[in-house]
Amino acid sequence: TLLSLAIGNVGGDCVDIDKQDRDEAVGISIIGTDGAPFTCEAAGRQGISANAATDIRVQGVTLDRIAASGIDLEPRRSGSIDTALLEGNRFGWITNYAIAGIGSGQTWKDVTVKDNVQTDPDHPGLGFLRTGNSFDRGPLTMTGNRMLNRVQLNHTSGSASGNVLLP
Repeated sequence: TLLSLAIGNVGGDCVDIDKQDRDEAVGISIIGTDGAPFTCEAAGRQGISANAATDIRVQGVTLDRIAASGIDLEPRRSGSIDTALLEGNRFGWITNYAIAGIGSGQTWKDVTVKDNVQTDPDHPGLGFLRTGNSFDRGPLTMTGNRMLNRVQLNHTSGSASGNVLLP
């Protein structure tokens, strides 16, 4: 569990979650609150990256001036993303996607993207969310997000409600 950190001016990712030897990361929480904010600013790659994780929670994090994607859930080859909650995060200047879920791995399932907001209309990146590859993935649940840019889904099942495209 990572709580209330200020990470910035890094050449790579603010937080990188990956396999340790052969074990996947399990039960990872990255949390910020009004009284104890978690910020990731000026990252040379991703804000938060996960390549092999089960039960990941990213909640209340502010990401700004990110060279690639804000939250990058991209399983590599044998990696997987299984059960992820991305809730109440704020995305400022993002170069690629606020949330990316492309990756070459087959498993990307039970992902919830809820009540997140893009805050920089001058730098919304390539899109709010991009996910999918040649494998069928999902389910993805998207609710209550306030987006400045598009969503691109390929081979991904799920549901969406209450999302707003901001002017």
